Amino acid sequence: MTTTHINRKVYQAHRDVQRKRILSVAEMLFIQNGIDNVSMGEIATLAKITRVTLYEYFSNKEEIAWEIYTKILEDIAREIELLRADSSGNGYEKLERYVKYTIKTFQTHPERYRFVAVLNFLYARRIDSDSMVNANEKALPGIYHLHGEMIKEGIADGSIRNDLDIELASAAIKNFLNGVAHRLALLQDNVFDEFGFDSADLYEEICLTYLRGLRA
Repeated sequence: MTTTHINRKVYQAHRDVQRKRILSVAEMLFIQNGIDNVSMGEIATLAKITRVTLYEYFSNKEEIAWEIYTKILEDIAREIELLRADSSGNGYEKLERYVKYTIKTFQTHPERYRFVAVLNFLYARRIDSDSMVNANEKALPGIYHLHGEMIKEGIADGSIRNDLDIELASAAIKNFLNGVAHRLALLQDNVFDEFGFDSADLYEEICLTYLRGLRA
């Protein structure tokens, strides 16, 4: 191995570490203050680099936010593949596994939901829906049809109510699971102060209550 090759590997390793640090501190700032209220200068300062160096990696904070979201999707994709690999059970049991996976993810990675909740505020104003759909489908092929497939299977095998509009119910479940998670993740300790229950316990009960309403 030549000296030039070694130096190139060392340089690339340094850039990878630097990039991860930028994404980490930016995610923390975005969650705390909202994407609109964070400047590139603040990100650079917390990452212990100059603004010039930061711009060598990212052209603006929206690009940083989008890469954070992409990495979240990649993590979820690996977890979803494990769920899809388990084909046992009827349609309702498969849907139940997915909902319980979402509950566990909320309990173990609430920061994911806090960040996506902040990103959604930006999405509503400055990100077109095609970009969001394409990003989700690229990382999670078939994600927009996943719930619908389980509902359709459950209706066919008699485990899920047969009065559901499959496409509407699928979209409703996706928005319900994520919407409630984003709200509770953002509110954090305020949830306990208001309702007297931990947000993780409350999310689990809400999801399971909703799920039971789909059972035949």
